[in-house]
Amino acid sequence: MARPRIVTLRLTSPRMGRPAGDGNAALVAAVQHRLRGYGIEQDGAYGPRTAMAVSIWQERAGAPHVAGAIVPDELLVLLGYRKMPRDWVARRGDPVRRQAAREAQDRYAALAASERPAGALRIVAREDWCDFAPRARSLALHPPGVPHVVHWFGPGAAADGYDAQVAQVLRFARYHRFDLGWADLGYNWVVLRDGDGGRYCTVLEGRGRNVRGAHSGHNVANGYPGVLVLCGTGTPTPTVSQLVTVQALRTSEGWGRRTAHLEWYRTSCPGPPLWSWVQANR
Repeated sequence: MARPRIVTLRLTSPRMGRPAGDGNAALVAAVQHRLRGYGIEQDGAYGPRTAMAVSIWQERAGAPHVAGAIVPDELLVLLGYRKMPRDWVARRGDPVRRQAAREAQDRYAALAASERPAGALRIVAREDWCDFAPRARSLALHPPGVPHVVHWFGPGAAADGYDAQVAQVLRFARYHRFDLGWADLGYNWVVLRDGDGGRYCTVLEGRGRNVRGAHSGHNVANGYPGVLVLCGTGTPTPTVSQLVTVQALRTSEGWGRRTAHLEWYRTSCPGPPLWSWVQANR
């Protein structure tokens, strides 16, 4: 195998590495082949799942960088062109990702303390934003202390502006209802991205409380409230206001333990930034 061009692979698009992408197709394929050899599942392009697979390898190897981006030194080790540095071996058992999660949470906490949203949490009832009725509803009690599941929008970017975001969620809801044949939007609640500037973000009621969702691909988890945070591969990092809003919604609804979609199903959702936050804020 020829020595690869030294580049920093990073999550840019689900299509990265294809012929129409940035020209790294052979290198991305080599990374995926190596990950497959380690028994780590990933997708067919350098998209969300491969990014999470890289993070898993980094955690196992004790590599200093996390969050799905791989730098040249790590790339050479992963592809077998150099041995694992001794300092990596020494720290193999260290909770690298947990430390990164704590550091990320410290940054979020500092920002949240200086930009705490003012006013009451704003929840928009389903009938006030959605233009169709659910096909059916299945009861699932959400008593105080019930766990909840955090999700992201997935491939794509969060829309700019309140009206554009609502329209984007409505398209997603119509896709679930009419294209997939589900009863309704799969999530119980959706946290928009309109809270910057010291305000709570708007929360759209999806299936709402005490209604079974279709958000986790898992029988038990679908019985828990599912919260979609409107960020995705195009805008992977949630805003401080979104995180504070999720916490306020948790307090308002009386939820207990916080979990992530990837803990219930083989997926990269809710992405490295939100996954780190979930781990640091159970």
